[in-house]
Formats: sequence, structure tokens, C-alpha cells
Amino acid sequence: MTDAASKTLSRANFFDRARALLTLDPHAGLTDPDALPSRGDHDADPVLKAMAAVRPIKPAAVLIPVIDRDQPMVLLTQRTAHLPQHAGQIAFPGGKIDATDASPLAAALREAEEEVGLAGSAVEPIGYLDVYMTTLGYRIVPVVARVR
Repeated sequence: MTDAASKTLSRANFFDRARALLTLDPHAGLTDPDALPSRGDHDADPVLKAMAAVRPIKPAAVLIPVIDRDQPMVLLTQRTAHLPQHAGQIAFPGGKIDATDASPLAAALREAEEEVGLAGSAVEPIGYLDVYMTTLGYRIVPVVARVR
């Protein structure tokens, strides 16, 4: 098998495996205060877990845009230095889920278009990862997507 054929198979395998493992079914942990997400800032510290459990829930979504190339890569952004929260951080495009967003997917796509100009027509949603909870009360749904 040539190097090019090997890379093509790897790329196809990545997206096929992601589709087999993920769905776009909603997570209860996003908005249900009784459903404590299994992943988050609280993983290593029980004190942080107790703090996170009593914070108001702030649903959010991020897009994990996997660029469809011979060697798939992920698009990240750097937040501007003047922002009041998370200034200068490297991040996935995303943010709070608005009341007008139909789903976490819709929020992630809206935010990606606003933040980096990524057109929704270039994005093929694959599925949600587990909800991630922060100590500030954000419950973040990562949305994995293929970007052409």
C-alpha cells in the first residue's frame, strides 16, 4: 500500500469511526441540575465538584471542526485579549446556547460562523461528545463535525 493510500484510509477510518460512536441525541446533563456530567473541571478535585454542582447551569456548545484533509486537523481559535472572560485562550469556536438556538448543534454552528466565518454549508455534523462541566457553571456540549 502506498503512503497516499494509507493516509486516505486513515482519513476515511477516522470519520467512519466517529460516526459509528457518536450521535446527535441531546444530553440530559446539559440542562438537568440533577444530572452531574461525568467530565469537567471537577474530575481531579472533589471540592471543585461540590462547587460546580451548586452553580447556576449555563448551557454552551463548542464545535470541534475536523478539517477533511489527507491528515485531518482541528481548527482552533485564539480569543482576543480584551474579552472579559477567557481572554487570550486557545479554544474551539463556540459559546452560550441562546434561547433561539434549536439545539446545541445550532448554537455551535452559529458561534463558529460568528467567530471564524465558518459557513454551515461546509460543515457535516457527526455527533456530540459527553457534556463537560466547568466550575463557573458552564455545561458544554462538544460537537464533532467534518469540515470540507
